[in-house]
Amino acid sequence: THNTYIWNMEDRENLEKAVKLLKYHNEWRRDNTGVLEMPNPTEIGKAIDLVIKHIENELQQTRI
Repeated sequence: THNTYIWNMEDRENLEKAVKLLKYHNEWRRDNTGVLEMPNPTEIGKAIDLVIKHIENELQQTRI
């Protein structure tokens, strides 16, 4: 079973977990062997939200 995470934008560790989970999700999505377990859709959504928010913050900070 893939881990369930508690998401917090301020926590770099959670951002790293979100990236790891999204990479796993992509690997699972491309897997045609059926070996990989489907990640929790709610957790995928939270990971996407967290990564998008982080990217938006980075883009806002780099605007001139």
